[in-house]
Amino acid sequence: MSPANSPVWAVVVAAGRGSRFGSGGLPKVHQPLLGKSVLAWSCEAFLHHPRVAAVVLVHAADDRRVFALACHGDARLHLTPGSDERAASVRAGLAAARGAGAPDHALMLIHDGARPCVSAGEIDAVIDAATDAGLLGVLEDVEEQAEGLTVAVADGLG
Repeated sequence: MSPANSPVWAVVVAAGRGSRFGSGGLPKVHQPLLGKSVLAWSCEAFLHHPRVAAVVLVHAADDRRVFALACHGDARLHLTPGSDERAASVRAGLAAARGAGAPDHALMLIHDGARPCVSAGEIDAVIDAATDAGLLGVLEDVEEQAEGLTVAVADGLG
């Protein structure tokens, strides 16, 4: 299957503590922002995008707040615990996507859950750039290459 016909999945990584944020114990992704949490804005950007088939939210294993997200009831949202290491969390998200039915040829978008202002236009730009380049996976901020997955680093998109 060509990349132009590949389904698009998003992995939203939010397993970190955000301790540098100085939030008094509340992780950065759960800070309120205009009536929702930072994480809710991030997840919903992908869930509401017409080209994204599903979203995997990678969360801290002890984070129960993810179950209170308004988008939690969306059947296209899949939750999986992550790690203290970002690369391990991304690998967990990719494995969860495969376990939830993402085909091998899916275009996988990786997004930092603490970045709530991603726009539909930016998501489109990444999907279009990956499709034009013939990529089957786009990873941001991950320096390891997953076995069997074409990897590109998205620079300057957020």
